[in-house]
Amino acid sequence: MDGKPVMKRGAWFGVHQNQLLQLKTEDFAGVVATPLSGSQKRQRTPIRVTHQLEQRNDWVTVRGVQKRRQRSCKVCALLRVDAKKSFSTTFCKRCSLDDAKLWFCNKIRYDGGALVTRTVIPARPASVDQDDVDMADSESAGAQDAETASQPRHSQARSTVKYGGSGSAPSESSLSARAPARSTRTKSSCTSRSRRSDSHSPTSSGAAQVALNVMRQHQEAVAQLKEQQEAFHDRQYKAQLEMQRNMDRQLQGAAFEIRSLNERTTRAEEARHAAEQALLRIEEARVEAERRAQAAEESLTRPTPKTEEAAPESHEEGAARLEEIIRLERQHLQAENAEQLRREQDLVQHNL
Repeated sequence: MDGKPVMKRGAWFGVHQNQLLQLKTEDFAGVVATPLSGSQKRQRTPIRVTHQLEQRNDWVTVRGVQKRRQRSCKVCALLRVDAKKSFSTTFCKRCSLDDAKLWFCNKIRYDGGALVTRTVIPARPASVDQDDVDMADSESAGAQDAETASQPRHSQARSTVKYGGSGSAPSESSLSARAPARSTRTKSSCTSRSRRSDSHSPTSSGAAQVALNVMRQHQEAVAQLKEQQEAFHDRQYKAQLEMQRNMDRQLQGAAFEIRSLNERTTRAEEARHAAEQALLRIEEARVEAERRAQAAEESLTRPTPKTEEAAPESHEEGAARLEEIIRLERQHLQAENAEQLRREQDLVQHNL
């Protein structure tokens, strides 16, 4: 097939750009393109298709022991699963960007008890580059596919006509002759099935994406239930702690009341004992005063030699003098008893 060669996409865009800018081929005569430096050349970014965790060889010396530097897990830090932070030395290279590493702990490496060694999200089907497509090759390939697909049907039709014209059942030789044709049809059917499966790969990828979304929703629901359960346990623990604190306060208040009551009872007993002692001392003072009054009365009534020699006094004067002495002694005794009782009462009130 004769004709012009297939134009690349870059050349096609260049032609349109020159037409829009009203430039011609003669305008570029004698123009030399400036060579690009190494940093300006386009390079393909290496892409990892898996999320397998890798160890970071960042060594530090801790107390004389060489260890890998540990970083906090980003997922545990965001979800706040545990109060204690988890540290790790592994990171996901696909999820990282240059020096910004995405660190994961060992709990993230396991999903349902299985080690995550490959990507869970299906890879996106690669788009066809139009620069690499040759229309002539595609037409020839389509013609070959059409011939391959029509060949089994023609062979089947010819075999049907042959058997129909003979009017008899096929023999063993005919069955052995049909075996290669059947194997050819089987191979072509397998090829067509594989092509159909390849054509349905986006559908399977969509189903995998749906299953992944359902799994993520289930994991989020489980995580939410765990958070609610932890919050309930926290509230229950705080309520129990507050109840224990209230009970401790009540017990401390009751113990303080008991101690104060015991102290008041002790002070009352001491005051009662002091009052009894004061009454005993008052009674002793009264007895002593009566004894002294009786002794004074006896001394006045007993005659002495001097009184016998002196002029005898009248009986009335002696009795009056005796009564005066007894009255003065009683007043002195009452004053002492009153002073002692006042002191004892002041002491009792001070103790209370």
